[in-house]
Amino acid sequence: MISCYQAPATRMYSCSWGLMMADHVYPKPATLFLLNICCADLISTSRLNKENTRQLTRLHVHTLAYQAILTVKNSPWKNSKAAAAKASLTANRHVCGSKEVDIEKAKLIMDDSFSTSIAAGSRRVPLDVEQPVSCWDEELNGGLDRFAVEICVAPVLVCTEAYQTAGGGDNISSAGLFLQI
Repeated sequence: MISCYQAPATRMYSCSWGLMMADHVYPKPATLFLLNICCADLISTSRLNKENTRQLTRLHVHTLAYQAILTVKNSPWKNSKAAAAKASLTANRHVCGSKEVDIEKAKLIMDDSFSTSIAAGSRRVPLDVEQPVSCWDEELNGGLDRFAVEICVAPVLVCTEAYQTAGGGDNISSAGLFLQI
């Protein structure tokens, strides 16, 4: 597991391999963003002195409430916003067993806004029902390298009358990946 800490009121963070306990059944986006950033940092740092390794350029996290896709800027991964949206819609349609989203069988559990960081006073991103997928850029320190990433977050319309859950993760992941390759 990865343990992450962000200094209060800053964008500075520290990461280490260790044990991390989930503190809530619905993890806040900022907590998972920090975990993703730490994961990218640790993986990038750990590959520095190893031959035949490639840089981590994409992370996709799916929770019950939202999809988050982190991609390194100028990498081969494109269409992150569309990929997050597709993964979100796939989550609903797969679990409900339907080709269409039935709004009567769906519930939004993501908050109406979220922080991009766990630091006090960090920027909040409001949920815009007309443009529900939010994207922004972050600068990461990957060992000796600094690199820019794009983070895109899409809320999930959670299916309230589940038809199936088996295979959900595979379908969600492949739906997001499909639009990026």
